[in-house]
Amino acid sequence: MNIKRNHPSLGRTMVVRGFDCFDTPPIALEPLFIHEPLLVGVTAICEPFAGAGNLVTAMRGRGLIVHASDIQHRGCPDSITLDFLKMSKRPSGCDVLLSNPPYAETMTMIEHAFQLGFRIVVFLLKANFASTEERYERLHPTGHLRRVHVLAERLQDMHDANFTGKKSSQPAEHSWFVFDRSYRGPAILNPVSIKNPHATMPWQPLGRCAQCRQTYPRQRSTSRFCSDTCRQRAHRVTLRRKLA
Repeated sequence: MNIKRNHPSLGRTMVVRGFDCFDTPPIALEPLFIHEPLLVGVTAICEPFAGAGNLVTAMRGRGLIVHASDIQHRGCPDSITLDFLKMSKRPSGCDVLLSNPPYAETMTMIEHAFQLGFRIVVFLLKANFASTEERYERLHPTGHLRRVHVLAERLQDMHDANFTGKKSSQPAEHSWFVFDRSYRGPAILNPVSIKNPHATMPWQPLGRCAQCRQTYPRQRSTSRFCSDTCRQRAHRVTLRRKLA
């Protein structure tokens, strides 16, 4: 019997693979947290495709509160078993979602995340994610794709966790796609390196946030804050001073 190959991975069909379980190397996080201004000041993150917990453990190691879950339990510490598409509300005090989702359902996951009220969605995806006709119709007209951090190197050791045969090197290139519900405009491409995560392009000026004092890649020469969070905090400080 011929089985139709639907989004094949390593030559195996989805029927054979079951759930997409790809354990992400934690080193993928470093350039993202260095270069993404929307993550500055974030204290809580939802990871609904936690798998074995690679990203969860790494983010908790950064001092973040991580609400971890997955459709099946694969050993992630302090996680729950939950189908993300059946999640009816986001975790209290958490409006940022960061994960490596099932690739075939990514658009549905993004739309559901915004319906739940998540402000920022950050997904690790194949570099060519934005290039299909379906995403031209569903993704780009909204303008919520704010930045794409293109990884210079391929992520090794990211294989289908259910595959027990010989594993080859990673054949796909990946990028961090940052979706901002409040943004409506063109996406910005930002090349980053895993081997040299602090590196910036010669044309990419760094600013120092007037609120948290951390450096960040400026998108405009007049920019004073690394994120909306810092802008709001500075505004509240100004108001308190005026009322004092």
